[in-house]
Amino acid sequence: MFSSVSINHFRCFDALSIESLERVNLVAGKNNAGKTAFLEALFLLANGPNILPVSALATLRGIQTLHQDVGSELLFGPLFFAFNRESIIKISGLVEKGKQHAVELQMVADTTLRLAFDDAIAQKVESAASDLANQKLRLQYTGPSGKIYRSRMWIEDRDVRVEAIARNSPFTIHFLTPNAHQSYETDATRFGRLQASKDPYKLLESLKIVEPRLQGLATIFTAGTPILHCDIGLNHTVPLFLMGTGLRRLVSILLAIANAPQGIVLIDEIEKGMHYSVLSQVWQAIGHAARRFNVQVFATTHNAECIRAAYRAFVKHKSDDFRLHRLERDDKGAITAVTYDREALEAAVVTKFEMR
Repeated sequence: MFSSVSINHFRCFDALSIESLERVNLVAGKNNAGKTAFLEALFLLANGPNILPVSALATLRGIQTLHQDVGSELLFGPLFFAFNRESIIKISGLVEKGKQHAVELQMVADTTLRLAFDDAIAQKVESAASDLANQKLRLQYTGPSGKIYRSRMWIEDRDVRVEAIARNSPFTIHFLTPNAHQSYETDATRFGRLQASKDPYKLLESLKIVEPRLQGLATIFTAGTPILHCDIGLNHTVPLFLMGTGLRRLVSILLAIANAPQGIVLIDEIEKGMHYSVLSQVWQAIGHAARRFNVQVFATTHNAECIRAAYRAFVKHKSDDFRLHRLERDDKGAITAVTYDREALEAAVVTKFEMR
């Protein structure tokens, strides 16, 4: 698990450091305070030497639906603080025993054509490389052992090209966003893995928090697609996608945690689709699953009741593996983080201090 993380020149962060990370971390803050960007930074860091997640972030942001031909400016430019492509993005995190993982992203000149030309033409190529169209995004990952891995990504013939992607990520990581539900196949596959492992984890009991009628889950192939179906006591099972948003959301969250042992799960706008009355129980279920599978969870919210519900859940469990981190902008517009430990959070809840 990460005990701290530092982010420099990424998205809206010029420089941000958060200490005292715990097993379950809830990130709050006003709109445009950087909550989603913080999760994205963790996503890149946890994927280590793999550069493909850069393209995945564009998809999660809906960039590829805005323009048919996504260019380098739209794909790479927004990654850099203030769109300054001459800067270097640095994301690092400490894990147990002080070991560090670090990722750097930088736009570099594409000099692959130099060998084919004489010196005069090569100088022209080098000069043209200052344009984004003639640059590539380079990722450099440094693992705890100090070994360095590099890879590059660029746009060519209206397609994303990459080098050196066949490397294992240092962590298993899943990223759940509120914009789109996990694919039917993804949830069904993760449910199948959980069943195949014969793990005693009681998923069904946790899901009854939002759907008390639930008696069972099963994977049924419909039109060649594996889809989770719910038994709610009717004479026919009901496809999960026809159930409420809250149940679908909780299924995806708990299955993601169960399928990321010793890994990381990122959840943007965790309260989406959840009724306030069940939030405390939902947090209990998330905390139990995170401990059961040794997973570190990072979630975002701008809902005060969600924060209070998390506090109640972890106080009831008498655990100290939960932290609230609030992102806020100072007078100069820089984003900083305020971390609430158990005592500070209790005081804020009692005094109804604004934590969102």
